[in-house]
Amino acid sequence: MRRAISVLLLVLAVGGIALCQEAPAAKEKAAPAPAQEGIVDNLFGELGIGMMMPAGEDKTPLAFGAVNYGFPILAGAGLGGQVGTKLTARNNDPDWLLSAGLFQRGIDIGATNAAWAVQGNYTRTWEQADLFSVKPTFGVDLDKTNYLALSGLWGLNEKRVDGPTQHIVTQAMLLWGSCWTPELATEIGAGYQFDDVDRLQAGVHAGYMLNKIMSINGTLTLNTEGDYFAGLSLGFDLGANGRNATFNNIMVTGGNDFTPFPMGSLPVAFYQTESNLAHAPAPLPPT
Repeated sequence: MRRAISVLLLVLAVGGIALCQEAPAAKEKAAPAPAQEGIVDNLFGELGIGMMMPAGEDKTPLAFGAVNYGFPILAGAGLGGQVGTKLTARNNDPDWLLSAGLFQRGIDIGATNAAWAVQGNYTRTWEQADLFSVKPTFGVDLDKTNYLALSGLWGLNEKRVDGPTQHIVTQAMLLWGSCWTPELATEIGAGYQFDDVDRLQAGVHAGYMLNKIMSINGTLTLNTEGDYFAGLSLGFDLGANGRNATFNNIMVTGGNDFTPFPMGSLPVAFYQTESNLAHAPAPLPPT
C-alpha cells in the first residue's frame, strides 16, 4: 500500500481594509468606471508536444491540447473560479484531465501581497484508470517582478486495472517566479515526490509573449530517479490581454485580473504505474 501522504497547504483568509477618501469637489469630473470584462477575457488555450517518462513506464512522445477559463466570484475581493480540461495523446489511448477550482489574488498581508488557489482534478489515464487529486498553491510577491510560491499535488486514490496499478504521485515544489521583461517570464522550482517514488525533483518553466495573443513556452521537470517531462507549447490568450496562463501569476497585473492558475506547468501531474505482479498473492507450494 502507498505510504501515508502529507500535503502542504494552508489557505489564508485575510480580511479586507476599507479605505476612506475625501469626497471630490462638485465641479470635479467623476472617475470613469472600470471596463467590464468580455466573456473571453480570461479564456486561455494551449497546444504542445513533448516527451514523458513517469515512474514505472518507458519514455513516450506526446501531444496535448488544453483550455482553461477563469471567472470572478467576488470581484471586489479578487476571488475567482476556474474550469479547464486537457487531452494528452500518448501510448494507445489518451490521458484526459478535467479540473475545477477557486483562487484569489491581491490579498494584503502587510508588507506584501499573497495569492492562493485550490484545484480538484480528475484524470483518466491511458490504462483507463480514474484518478483524483488536489492541486494547492500559495504564493507571495517579493517585489514587482518576483514571487515565491509553494505548489503541489495530492493523489487521493489508486486504481488497479487489467494491466498495472496507477496513482497520482503526491509531490510538493517551491517555485521562484520572475518577470524579466513584459514579455519574458520564468519559474524555477525544487521539491520532493512522495509515495513509493521518494525522490527529489527540480524543474524550470519559461515563456515568451510573441504578441498580445500568443506565447511560446518550454517546460522541463525531472527527479533523481530519471523520471521526467519535457515539452514545448504555444499558449493563447483569447482575450488579447497579453497574459500567459501557463504561469502561476501570483502578482495582480490588472484591476480585474482573473487569469486562471495553470493545470500543469510546475509541478507536472506525474502518475506512477506499478506492475500488478507486485500485488499478486504468493504461489501455493507444490503438492
